Amino acid sequence: MKFRNLAYLAAILFISLIAFYSCQKEPNEKLDTEISSKDPKAFSSAIKVWHGIHTQGNPPAQNGNSLQLDNTSSDLLYAIAGRYAIIQPQIVTGNVAGYYLKVSGSSDYFKVDYAKPRNTGRQIKQKHVGAFRLDSAGGNLDSAIVVVLPSNLHVPDTVCMTYWAYDNSGNVSNPVDVCIVISSIGTDTNGAWMDGEWKLTAQWGNNFPHDTVIYNKWYTDPEGDGYYCNNGILAASSLPSSQIFLATDSIFYAKAHITFASNGALRYEYNSSWKILDFPNSNCSTLNFPIENESDTLTGAWSYNSTTHKLILVLEFDDMGMPVEDAFEFDVIQVNTKNSIWVDNSDPSDPFYDRFEKL
Repeated sequence: MKFRNLAYLAAILFISLIAFYSCQKEPNEKLDTEISSKDPKAFSSAIKVWHGIHTQGNPPAQNGNSLQLDNTSSDLLYAIAGRYAIIQPQIVTGNVAGYYLKVSGSSDYFKVDYAKPRNTGRQIKQKHVGAFRLDSAGGNLDSAIVVVLPSNLHVPDTVCMTYWAYDNSGNVSNPVDVCIVISSIGTDTNGAWMDGEWKLTAQWGNNFPHDTVIYNKWYTDPEGDGYYCNNGILAASSLPSSQIFLATDSIFYAKAHITFASNGALRYEYNSSWKILDFPNSNCSTLNFPIENESDTLTGAWSYNSTTHKLILVLEFDDMGMPVEDAFEFDVIQVNTKNSIWVDNSDPSDPFYDRFEKL
């Protein structure tokens, strides 16, 4: 999930809180008692699940192998108190009618019924949305498990849950465990300088050349290829190179912004195009560069700790209101009130840097 492919760069704008579906409600009630994962019963009682019915006891156990979920991933999910925790199950075999979801240690569970909600039948595909690479691949797009978190959660906290899929024939899948790291929303007074709209201006890394992001102009893609002739035969070389190129792959950015709302909400919006050589249909005298365009808007929430300088971005929904699930953590360096550098240290041996300018 690195912030590092300029062919798919992007950024983020302020969120207008949207009504995703008429049957969904955000947790607008304010409770007085702080809740944590140390009290699983209270935690389970405090959350809501889209299209989920609270049921006492334990869900039905797995039966047979006709319905299978991928349980190989142990990656943590990230969410923000007062927002949503979104689980994207990966279906291996079978047709899912819904899910059972249980908070570890609780005495009840949720039955999530997907006969009620949207049912487009579309499949999740690997999706690149600018700077963020969403990991969702495979599974049913309509079967995301959307957990509504109350605002009075103890933070930071980690809560673990288990879910099972079921079908219309009464088959129950294998269980899948997932743990969710929950952070506080927004920031404090000392972090208020993060509020507002930011524009991505540069990226670089140990194995990635410094790239100054140029807007509204075609320029060479630093992660693309260059093309040259070798004894009359078209050849390619990764950039940068000592070769003299006939042409190079190129990119065009119309927008790459991120805006943080003071209430902790965010809106991610980008618009970009790129030209990548159609190599099979090109030669030394004719280079074909079809133009591909990509734009999207993702909404979510953010959390910034002004003491540790950790920034967490949680993406929740795309521009069609469909759930997504991805999160990013950065170490923020404040250059001045108008400039900051975000360091992706997910691979400590290969940090990656993004520079943002406040508009």
